[in-house]
Amino acid sequence: MAINIATKAILKILSFGGIDVEVSRQLADLKRLDPMKIFYKKMDLQVYNGDYEVPIRVFFPDEASCLEKDQIKGRKIMLFLHGGGWATEHVENYERVCSRMAQATGQTVAAVEYRLAPEHKFPTGLMDCYAVARALYTHPDTMPEDITLIGDSAGGNLAAALSIMARDRGEFMPK
Repeated sequence: MAINIATKAILKILSFGGIDVEVSRQLADLKRLDPMKIFYKKMDLQVYNGDYEVPIRVFFPDEASCLEKDQIKGRKIMLFLHGGGWATEHVENYERVCSRMAQATGQTVAAVEYRLAPEHKFPTGLMDCYAVARALYTHPDTMPEDITLIGDSAGGNLAAALSIMARDRGEFMPK
């Protein structure tokens, strides 16, 4: 069966051929220019994936949550995986989204800064996310029923793949 000319053109456009990743990243970085970011209640943590230190930015729903000694212990946590086609976005571009999500839900939001393609080939980003999820789900201060795994766009794909990996490995079971 032959594909018509219009379908071929659309598929070519959707294949992202010839897109400059650096230019796309610079355009995405415009979201960093957020004057409200000085008011976000957040802190940075890390989890190891082998030798690599995976950065995590934790957003709190309010000032009191941020000031507590054990900021994560006993809290409901949303583990957030950002979008961006696995190549362009990062946690700093999602600060407003994560901060508002924490405020709106009253939950702590932990956003993973996984390594991006094309510099880091699949499954590097997925394994970074998996390492963070495993650390949270198996840590004695967090309970699996208090963690919800979420993501948007490429992050949604990572959340689904991570859930399947967790099920198949039997190490933990995300919601």
